[in-house]
Amino acid sequence: MNILFIIPDYDHYVSHFPSPISYLVSYIKGTKGYNISILNQDVYHFPESYITTYIDDNYIDIVALSNISGYFQYQKLTQIFHSIRESSKKPLIILGGHGPSAAPAFYIKKALGMLEK
Repeated sequence: MNILFIIPDYDHYVSHFPSPISYLVSYIKGTKGYNISILNQDVYHFPESYITTYIDDNYIDIVALSNISGYFQYQKLTQIFHSIRESSKKPLIILGGHGPSAAPAFYIKKALGMLEK
């Protein structure tokens, strides 16, 4: 199973790798049968279209990403959701972080609305 972690580009001058993602990747890598990829958009600033191409070219089964609750970050998440939706592979999306954890019903409704169109 191929799992992709996406670190969104929040337009920071200094990028810090999110430690919770490193904990998850470390744990999952110890499990047989899982291949982990990380796209750090915050460092490399690639466009969302690259995410779609990466998912299609690497047969990604699960996309995991995190979001904090600011409006700019929510807009960025929306762009990433659209790029995932454009993929022909239609991977499962796992969403976590401050925003989704505090208001799961809101994010589920919004995410499903974006992905079902």
